[in-house]
Amino acid sequence: MLCERVKQAQLEVTRAEANKQDCPLSDAEHARLKTILYSIRSTELLNRYQQALNEERVLEIEVISAFDRLAPWEGNGEDLKSLKLPARSVLETWKNDLVSLRLRKANIQDLMDSARSRYTVAKANLDANRDLAAILDQNALIKLKFRRDEAWGHHRDTLTAETADIFATEMRAFDQAIDTQIANMSKLADLDLAKKVATEEKAKISDLKVSLKECQNNIRKINTTLAEVSEKLGLDPNTAPEALIQWTENREDALAINRKK
Repeated sequence: MLCERVKQAQLEVTRAEANKQDCPLSDAEHARLKTILYSIRSTELLNRYQQALNEERVLEIEVISAFDRLAPWEGNGEDLKSLKLPARSVLETWKNDLVSLRLRKANIQDLMDSARSRYTVAKANLDANRDLAAILDQNALIKLKFRRDEAWGHHRDTLTAETADIFATEMRAFDQAIDTQIANMSKLADLDLAKKVATEEKAKISDLKVSLKECQNNIRKINTTLAEVSEKLGLDPNTAPEALIQWTENREDALAINRKK
């Protein structure tokens, strides 16, 4: 190797100078030996210089390539070092939160679609049987009972044919209402169930709307924050968090390479 040749030549010169009296060399031979040593040393320096130059060129290419990966952001090493950005762990948290929130949003929307479907069916059943639904009106039945009892009270006090007819009429109306309910008991049970379902699903839809709005607000907050970071880097405001995380990795690589300069 080159270093070994230099050492060997140095050793020969040293020996030659130390033993000049015992084994004298001519001035020409001594000069030739020094020339050889100088030549070897010059070659080594040249090789080292060329190697350093090559390494510098390679490093410069690596730096340019590393900074190109940060496009469209522009700046030098100091600008990159002083750039204030959320830590990667924070970006990871935002990314994971977005995934969870979007899954929750999709789940809420599915639940809302199902609730709306059940409500629509129940409401249609109620609308199609409005006349029958009136039979379920307990207030109307209570009024009929009150009118029957009131007619009976008047008849009991007077015992006239007129009050007897009035009482008979009111009693028939009340009895018919009871008979109608009994005759349509199964239908009324179905209708009562439809009314219960409609009420429950309507309340459920209302609660889901609140949850959906809260979920959408949280997604909007994270997206707004990510958009602010993206715009700071000259990126599209809709840049995905995964791309931002990759950008921070590229930034760390560029800083590490730039420190070698």
